[in-house]
Amino acid sequence: MAMLEPPVEYMGLLDGQELTFHIERWVLGETTIYPIRDRGAKVVPTLRLYVRPADKPSGAPYWDVTAGTTITRIRPYLDRPDLRDLEFTFIRRGTPPGGRDEIRISGRPA
Repeated sequence: MAMLEPPVEYMGLLDGQELTFHIERWVLGETTIYPIRDRGAKVVPTLRLYVRPADKPSGAPYWDVTAGTTITRIRPYLDRPDLRDLEFTFIRRGTPPGGRDEIRISGRPA
């Protein structure tokens, strides 16, 4: 996998916060992270989700996801022909590094 170009745009949700968006396109690559509990840098798979301008009016037009569980959960939806019609809501449950994202996907069933 190739390294993704900066900037990296993490969602940065706190416990209980949510974010809703529509994915226009996506790229799977790698980024360098600096884990809270570890010393030093770590290169990890990263899913870059390009979203509608109305869903993210400032900053880069994408969100970067590095959590392996989250990538695994949404990956099956990304190749659907109706991807752009799906609405994704991420809800943070817990605090880093142990928290997880609850993901709700709405739209037409496949």
